Amino acid sequence: MTDLTSVSVVIPCKNAGPWIGAQLDALLHQDYPGPIEIIVADNGSDDESRDIVARTPGVRLVDASARRGPNFARNTGAMQAGGDLILTCDADDIADHHWVMAMATALAEYDLVVGRLDFQTLNPESGAHTEGRIRPGPRLGFLPGCGAGNFGIRAEVFRALGGWDDSMDYGFEDTELCWRAQLAGYRLGRADDGVIQYRLRTDTDTIVKSAYRSAQNLPVLVRRFRGQGMSLRPVIWRGLRFVGYLVVAAPVALFHRRIRTEWLRKAAVGAGVVRGMFCRRRS
Repeated sequence: MTDLTSVSVVIPCKNAGPWIGAQLDALLHQDYPGPIEIIVADNGSDDESRDIVARTPGVRLVDASARRGPNFARNTGAMQAGGDLILTCDADDIADHHWVMAMATALAEYDLVVGRLDFQTLNPESGAHTEGRIRPGPRLGFLPGCGAGNFGIRAEVFRALGGWDDSMDYGFEDTELCWRAQLAGYRLGRADDGVIQYRLRTDTDTIVKSAYRSAQNLPVLVRRFRGQGMSLRPVIWRGLRFVGYLVVAAPVALFHRRIRTEWLRKAAVGAGVVRGMFCRRRS
């Protein structure tokens, strides 16, 4: 490792009372030998979240309620972070005890890094794969990207890039940051041992709403990067596959709950993309 030893962990939070205590406990028991600053950026919680954070020693609570959205909260917390490295995770997940060490080690070599998601531990009945993608692969046929739920970046790189675009909250904002960083010459790598136990959403209504909201930013992403080498062909092909799935799976979805949820999610993605094409042209 290099002399980049101080780490700030930034957690956006809104109404995470049932889960945030477990995440904070995990972060307070890391095996990393250097200093760790834990910042919870509260985005206007009206449950017990703030009280839980306030009574947890070693955790700093930052008010990030001036504008709603996780990216505004992340940016607010990260801008006040004092560490050489900034790590981000979510309030309802749980970091492995070796997470900070793994991410910091990877950031000694790279400018931005993505860790690994464990879908099974917190969702044993979901049938999800045990591990998430450990290699940040190309997205939409363009550059690699990764999610902010298990992410690390050098503080000087974060400030040079200006952080996440908080006008793109809830969808593709993490990809946008990663693409912007790579086009600026920064290196994106992976932290194979940086594991976060990820909590899947199970409520169909929540899944569908999230998919619809997220997909509205896909046309924004395409418009921003098409002139920088991004091809429309993978996006069009992905859209055709979505349409094909909706047509073929519709009869089966009537009788199987899991397939029905996935059908509704994909339909919401399609609707979100259409809305984004016509309602977010100025982004």
